Amino acid sequence: MSSSVPISTPYFSLQPVAEGVYAAVAVRGTGAMANAGIIDLGDQVVVFDSMYTPQAGQALHDAAVQLFGKPVTLLINSHFHLDHTGGNQAFPGVPILSTAKTRSLTYERTTQFLTFAKAHPDYPLTVKKALEQETDAKKRQEKEYELGELLAMDAALPTLVPTLATLTFHDSITLHGSKRSAVLRSLGNGHSPCDSALFLPDDDILFAGDLLFAGAHPSIMTGNVPEWISILDALLQDCPALIVPGHGPVADKQAVPPFLMPKAAGYVSDGFSFCLAYTNSSIRSGWLVQICTSGCQDMTSRMCAGSSSVQAITLKPFSMAATASSLFRKG
Repeated sequence: MSSSVPISTPYFSLQPVAEGVYAAVAVRGTGAMANAGIIDLGDQVVVFDSMYTPQAGQALHDAAVQLFGKPVTLLINSHFHLDHTGGNQAFPGVPILSTAKTRSLTYERTTQFLTFAKAHPDYPLTVKKALEQETDAKKRQEKEYELGELLAMDAALPTLVPTLATLTFHDSITLHGSKRSAVLRSLGNGHSPCDSALFLPDDDILFAGDLLFAGAHPSIMTGNVPEWISILDALLQDCPALIVPGHGPVADKQAVPPFLMPKAAGYVSDGFSFCLAYTNSSIRSGWLVQICTSGCQDMTSRMCAGSSSVQAITLKPFSMAATASSLFRKG
């Protein structure tokens, strides 16, 4: 039974997307950073991703218990990035499920992060100084969000430890509950070397992890853009009724902007046109993928400037919001 008491937390807002299914939409600058999901399978309570810090992860754990009045029985990590695994330790005794690659990279990269952070304790001050010197209002807001996340993680550093999956899967796994089933699939190297997403076929809902972002360019630092586009091409046969992205608000089919739809007027067919379309503020709320080589932080300005550090690529027809239901239904 779902809780009738409102759950208040500074880290995220809880959005019901079906009976017994919630999106935890991160509040920027608080230490949550990425979205998560809470799903009641009936005889199991599953949490999808654990956010950025143990503080946010604890709030997520507590919300799941309060919502359904029973313990969390499984935590899923969609990929290894710390904004999706940093809260793992707030789920003591709960089995954690991921791919083997996510498990190994979680340990490797979290350890690297801890080494760096402890060796550079003044880094948040650097961001604070940059914020104080910034005069552009929009850039100031972004710096404020960044500083908030850094300070939240800084507070967690003394007790943060890599907390790894206790269960791994290879291709796909189906969780059968008394109320609903959930299909978890490993989808390859798109946003990261180990992307997974969770589909609820009974509800037509996709928890996409960072394969999909709403309203912003995703990070491509550990990704592979051509493979990412291929993944999306393979997944666009059907579009789930609701999509919970890794970052940004929950969306439905109507969130797909026309310029991303094949055969639509103004459809984007190449990287340069995509860049120009993105710079139009009227479409900034759409689903977007960053088209650039690894390491590019500001694709739009550099691609438009013709920087040699960025390779504009030709896109095959794809829709960012049309996603995984066709492949998930095969499982």
